[in-house]
Amino acid sequence: MAVVKEKCLLVSECLDLVYARRVVRGMSTQPEYLYELAVATAAVVKDAVSVDDLRKRLADLIRALDSDFSEVVTVKFALQPTNRAQVRYILARLTAFVDVECGRSDRIEDYLNQPFEIEHVWANRSERFMSEVQTEPEFHNWRNRLGALLLLPKSSNASFQDLPFGKKVEFYERENQLAASLHPTSRDHNPTLNKMAKRHGLDKLLHGYKTFGTKAIDERQVLYQKLCECVWSPKSFGLSPSRLSQPSQAPRSHVRGTVRGPAMTSTSPI
Repeated sequence: MAVVKEKCLLVSECLDLVYARRVVRGMSTQPEYLYELAVATAAVVKDAVSVDDLRKRLADLIRALDSDFSEVVTVKFALQPTNRAQVRYILARLTAFVDVECGRSDRIEDYLNQPFEIEHVWANRSERFMSEVQTEPEFHNWRNRLGALLLLPKSSNASFQDLPFGKKVEFYERENQLAASLHPTSRDHNPTLNKMAKRHGLDKLLHGYKTFGTKAIDERQVLYQKLCECVWSPKSFGLSPSRLSQPSQAPRSHVRGTVRGPAMTSTSPI
């Protein structure tokens, strides 16, 4: 039974990693694709003779991915009418991860199921930001980037969403640790946050702001990318982000967005 649970955990981690990477790349996460992915992964599980063998086979599958988290720092992955659920999922995972790493309780179920909403750090008042952006479309482009978003309780979000950053950030300090980290004094006398930042190489990225403009959004984008790499780390499969950045040596043939590699006995829709 222990072996079965370990295999199930590996498979779930693999599927979640594939899903998250495809989300930030704007690639298909439709039910049809997820079903095909599950079928292809089941073939890998069936052929694996041990937990270590399964780990190696899943590593081959992950290594062959045409996606990573580099799109987090670009404009390509931003909040849109068609991807709100996916963005909310990414934010929920990042928020819960920072909470846990700072010694707080794991609230992932609340973040996914309770009335939490996506919060725009920039209020929907373009006139406040015209010194940094030139047009209304450019304003919305920046406002909807992942680095300019948080996850907050619905009641809190509704109460101060139109406030300027200087006032909003005082409310953020009372919320989850990821939101609270925007406060200018978030690192002061906060050993758990400081240790968490150092432990994950985020010391220069995880800090507060007195003002929150385009430069801050760019910095926050990089922070979120690094957090994604922590949450969806390939270490369980014996891989590191640096190894994943190298092109796969496995021969691949693309058919309707699918990939077939030597570790797969059937088409893998990665």
